[in-house]
Amino acid sequence: MDHTRKIRIKQLALLTLTLLYSCGASHDIVEEVIYKDAAFSYNHLKKNEVAIGGIASQQIFFTDVERIQYSSLLSTILIEQLKDVHNINIINTSQLMQRIGQENYFNLMKDIDVEQRLIDEAMQFLKDEIPDIEYMIIATIENENIIDRSNSERIKDETGEDKYETDYNKTYFITVKFQIYDLFQEKIIWNILMYNKAERSETRTTDTGCVESCVSGAINSILFGSPAEISREEVLSEIFKKFAEKLAKQ
Repeated sequence: MDHTRKIRIKQLALLTLTLLYSCGASHDIVEEVIYKDAAFSYNHLKKNEVAIGGIASQQIFFTDVERIQYSSLLSTILIEQLKDVHNINIINTSQLMQRIGQENYFNLMKDIDVEQRLIDEAMQFLKDEIPDIEYMIIATIENENIIDRSNSERIKDETGEDKYETDYNKTYFITVKFQIYDLFQEKIIWNILMYNKAERSETRTTDTGCVESCVSGAINSILFGSPAEISREEVLSEIFKKFAEKLAKQ
């Protein structure tokens, strides 16, 4: 009974330490405007229909499920974050897929993966299939890099027991290019790069000894996932919000 109680106390202490030393990711986002049509402004979106095409990448291979997941995330955030969005007739990614057909949609996005843009044939196809929609928004992941670092040291806790304290640091770099196309004129009207440097640090404490350390590490992983975790969805969410903010100021 005493042995079981000690284990529970250790687990509770481990949980408390992890909560105390864990913090969310910080995001540092900067942008670089590559091109902007002088005649384009945010008010143009309010007067015409806009389709959110979704996300593409030459670097990352997206399954169809992943492409829908991240494209839907883009749609949701733009609809939630854009200023005066109730005045804009937005076709989200799911609705666009219904309008042009699922197979055509995935073929279109895979072509963007390769070309990094909407080619002339694709814009003509969209004009024929969705003639009422003037603008389309495309996001392309141009670069993604993750750096993990960790450092461990042996310490004594408040009871004098030996422990391992490990500092984990993760840096997540991602670059996303946003393009807005005027399908009527078959040209790009806004092309902007956004860079997100996300960082997260977390300290975890485990018992010494091979078995004890493995058990403590396993409990941490079950409760909190990987140390200093930053997901692609998180970094994309922050950069999508920044894009919505920037777009509303045009």
